[in-house]
Amino acid sequence: MDCRSPAETRSVAAETQEVLDLLRSLPRQQRAVMAWTYDGFSPAEISQILGIPRATVDSHRRHARVRLKEILARRSSERAGGDRG
Repeated sequence: MDCRSPAETRSVAAETQEVLDLLRSLPRQQRAVMAWTYDGFSPAEISQILGIPRATVDSHRRHARVRLKEILARRSSERAGGDRG
């Protein structure tokens, strides 16, 4: 049984939507690797599932994280700039 309040449920839904939006901004392979990572799979498991070398999984994760950090920093900067005007 879910004991979340309606506000908590909305918050979780909003967070989930934000994660999905961020994942959609990634190239296909990076998106796949990060989606499996988000679901709790290890790099070795992702390698096996996607049929790609472990080093490639690591590379996709590294590049995706850099890109996601850039996107989040830009969003944060835009929000901060928007509050000043």
